[in-house]
Amino acid sequence: MVKKPNRIPVLLAACICTGMGGYLLTWSYFRDSLGQLFPTWTSSQLSLPFSLHNITVCVMMLTTGQILHKLSNRVVICIGGFALMIGFGLFPLLPLGSPGAALVMVTISFGFIAALSVGIGIIASFDTFLPWFPDRTGMVSGILTFFSGVAPMMIGALCGVFIRNFGVLRAVQLTGVVLAALIFIALIWAKQPGPDVVLPAPPPADAKIFTDVDYTPAEMLKTGTFWCMFAFNVLLRTTGIIVFDLGGTIAVAFGAATIVGLMFAPLNGAACILGGIILDRLGTHKVMLIFSVSAALGAGALFIGNQAGAAALVIAGIALIGFAYGGVTVTCVSGNRMLFGMKHYAKNLGLISVSIGPAAVAAMIAGRLIRERNSFTGVFTLIMVLTVASVASCCLMFATERKRRS
Repeated sequence: MVKKPNRIPVLLAACICTGMGGYLLTWSYFRDSLGQLFPTWTSSQLSLPFSLHNITVCVMMLTTGQILHKLSNRVVICIGGFALMIGFGLFPLLPLGSPGAALVMVTISFGFIAALSVGIGIIASFDTFLPWFPDRTGMVSGILTFFSGVAPMMIGALCGVFIRNFGVLRAVQLTGVVLAALIFIALIWAKQPGPDVVLPAPPPADAKIFTDVDYTPAEMLKTGTFWCMFAFNVLLRTTGIIVFDLGGTIAVAFGAATIVGLMFAPLNGAACILGGIILDRLGTHKVMLIFSVSAALGAGALFIGNQAGAAALVIAGIALIGFAYGGVTVTCVSGNRMLFGMKHYAKNLGLISVSIGPAAVAAMIAGRLIRERNSFTGVFTLIMVLTVASVASCCLMFATERKRRS
């Protein structure tokens, strides 16, 4: 029997599962408290779990597509929930009298076990839930990426309550239990639509925007379009991570309040939704160019504002780059499907998502550059180069798209 589904619970479940990656920011809340509990840990040692976490996430993004061919989407997401619960659940077992052993346990539990859930959550969730929305692929991608950006603030508030009432080790465990419980509830709707489900037809404009060919990963890697998109992701992710990490510091250095520098976050969220909506109308390469130009204008404002000592220009630069960074995620998630099809979507998304790794490394180098030279000039110059290169990669993509479609 053919049935018309209620897609609201599906969208809510999708928000929960993609928000799985939002726990990453909890390290900022746990880090200082763990440093107080283990005062012999150095700053570098406190960064070790976070560094291993980023590596694990990249590996899982690359391999989750393969796993989805052997296990059902629901089982894979369930594995992510258990990984999160177990990784966080080990924290109360840390040996307080042995800081070295405790550091090893934290690095493994947070940086490896819990981190498995992020790559699984992002790739498996989009592969599971996007097929429910063929009529609003871009918009729904924007909503999900917006929620994954908002989730850290909600999780952070929860962490703060738990730390004050139970101490940091128990707080980590309780946070894991709450997040895993939400994921297990979302599993009720975590399945792709079956043949008996009637979904709205894609809008007519899709014929010009979506490919009618399903590319395998090998076929995708042979296209110039993929490499232009990969370059765009690396360049603008690097720019966004640098500004996201240093936004508060930059604002204070130019006489503004720390919170002014954090305006990056809400603009990032707004761009996710706006980018998703216009993706459904304009296509991937045009939307990528819009966000690249926004980032380049922001980079110019940062550079000129720094040279002139103009705080207003610097803050405008942070805002524009925050807006552009939101567009990177949504074009990566939704644009990949539009350009290369849905059949191999999980594997293809994993390949493009590897761009997070180089971006994180470049951002760490930028932070060290500021500490060593005590100046923003070098970093703002780097941001200018990155954003101009991203514009160039988008312009080149117009030519590769014509060739691919021909």
